[in-house]
Amino acid sequence: MGPGVWSVHFIKKCEEEVHKFKFDIVQKKINRTHDGFNADLILEETFNSDFGVRIDICKYVDGGCKQYQVLSDDCFVNFVNKYAENNVKSCLEIAGVDPPEFPIAEGPGRWLVLNIIECENPDQYEIMYNINRKKINRTHDCFNMNMELDRVINTTYAIHIDVYQEFDGRFNFYKKITDDCACSFVMTHAGVSAKRALTMANIDPPDCPLQPGPITINNFVMDYRELSRHSVYGTFQADVYLLYNKVRLACTRVIANFEYVDDEADDFDFDDYGDF
Repeated sequence: MGPGVWSVHFIKKCEEEVHKFKFDIVQKKINRTHDGFNADLILEETFNSDFGVRIDICKYVDGGCKQYQVLSDDCFVNFVNKYAENNVKSCLEIAGVDPPEFPIAEGPGRWLVLNIIECENPDQYEIMYNINRKKINRTHDCFNMNMELDRVINTTYAIHIDVYQEFDGRFNFYKKITDDCACSFVMTHAGVSAKRALTMANIDPPDCPLQPGPITINNFVMDYRELSRHSVYGTFQADVYLLYNKVRLACTRVIANFEYVDDEADDFDFDDYGDF
């Protein structure tokens, strides 16, 4: 043992015929200190800390490869974070995984909003609005929204999202998402788009608190390619509630789809999910 420099001579899939994760990886030599790698991976389930790792190391001796060492860890995530955190983070950033960390959801793919409407019985909510969507192409949609805000929306307002996944023709409850501060939640998960929309509504600065008065957003263009390219495959309904002191003041229903998308085709049938 001593000082030195590692180099990768080649990298490829093992010889087993069945792999749970479908992937391809190619190495390109740059120089004696740098290599380039291209990889394609399709996950069919979320990759999280439930997965372990085992590495069988052989050493070339006398023209053959002899067993040298076995490395293993019950948690693959902990293992790579310990030994290759910076490289793994860089790879995930290049792949468009946001945030660039584990768990990694299924993918890659693309989100599409199939419909966005008021929830059932909208008159029961104190805050009323009108919103509509117009399809531009398979990667862009246009949204219009107007409302007369009668109160200040600040950090005391919360958000609650009930998410349902379509299965056998019905939407079944999938998970609940909550945050005590709706403002911070929106800025964390959609800050760029939210600020652009508020700027279009002449709200300065484009952030909370929102002051009482008319809010009108016309021709807000959403580029779905800006959204995360890794998520759970399927069609989902999300009922998004704005709350104050646990009282639901407004509700928006969003139906969206995340699916693997061929660059040459668009398989989504928007007509199945209502008029726009």
